[in-house]
Parts: sequence; C-alpha cells; structure tokens
Amino acid sequence: MTVPRANPAGALTGAMISAAFAIAWAMWGASGLPSTAGALIRIAAVVVGIALIARAAVLRRGRSRPDLEGSIFAAPAYRWIVAVEILALFGGGAILGATGKSAYTIAWFAFIVGVHFLWFGRAFWTGFYPIGLILIAGAMAGMITGLAGGSAAHIRGVTGLTAAADLFGASAWTVLRSDRP
Repeated sequence: MTVPRANPAGALTGAMISAAFAIAWAMWGASGLPSTAGALIRIAAVVVGIALIARAAVLRRGRSRPDLEGSIFAAPAYRWIVAVEILALFGGGAILGATGKSAYTIAWFAFIVGVHFLWFGRAFWTGFYPIGLILIAGAMAGMITGLAGGSAAHIRGVTGLTAAADLFGASAWTVLRSDRP
C-alpha cells in the first residue's frame, strides 16, 4: 500500500474538519449539562471552533494545494474506512434505538469514530492513534457512567465533551504546528 505524502495544506484541511466536528461534539455533549453551563460551553465551542477553522484557512491559503494523488482524502483506504464507519455508526445507532438503549448512542458514535482514527493511524499517520484512543476512552467513560446509574444527560456530557476536547486539541496542535515559520 502506498501511503500518501504528508502535505501541510491537507493537514490544515484536516484541522478545519476536526474543529467543525469538535463543535458538533460539544453541542451534543453540552445538551447533557444544566442550561447555563451548557450555553456557556456551546458559546465557547463555537468561538474556539470558528477561530481554529479561520486560522487554518488563512494558513492553508498560503500553502500549495495537495494534489489529488497525494491526498489521504483521495486514497482508497480513506474511502473504505469512512464507508465502514458510516455503516457502523448508523447500524449501531439503529440497534441501540430499537433496543431502548438510545442513551448510549453518543458513546457508540465516539467509539466508532475512535476506531476510525485507529484505522487512519495504521493506514496513514501514527499521529491519529492518540486521537482515536482518547475518543474510545471518552466512549468507555460515557458507557461506564450510564452503567453506574448516570442519566442519558450524564452520558452525553461525559462522552461528548471528551470527544470535543480531543478534536479541538488535535485541530489546535495542527494549526499551531503549521503557524511556525
């Protein structure tokens, strides 16, 4: 298998995607918090996410565009991993809903997204491994929270905010690394 070349513009595209998904995870996780705390986290997530996306976009503009052949987004392994991920997300979500366990959907999603990053680590770059492991740890923490008697809101808070922090961290690391001369 040919591993796509590292490309700074492609990494910054990944940082923008990561920040956007971090906002979504924060919104989902904050829905498990009391209204004031949830509102503050949502506002902070949007501000941080937009700042990361904007900075990555500015930095990306100054870089050469990844050619299609050199981008992980065009790699067959990328397409397979994402296709399997989507099937697992929605298949597992449907099963959880049908069995009355929909409170665990967020933990399932975080687990599957974590596994997707582990596959990315194997196929493309080992730096994806910690991202995947933290997502899986957040999924497990959310599941344990529920099994210990926590409510659906608690499961959402633990899992969603762990996932958001992980993806914000990955995005920020890429942006800061790319911002150096």
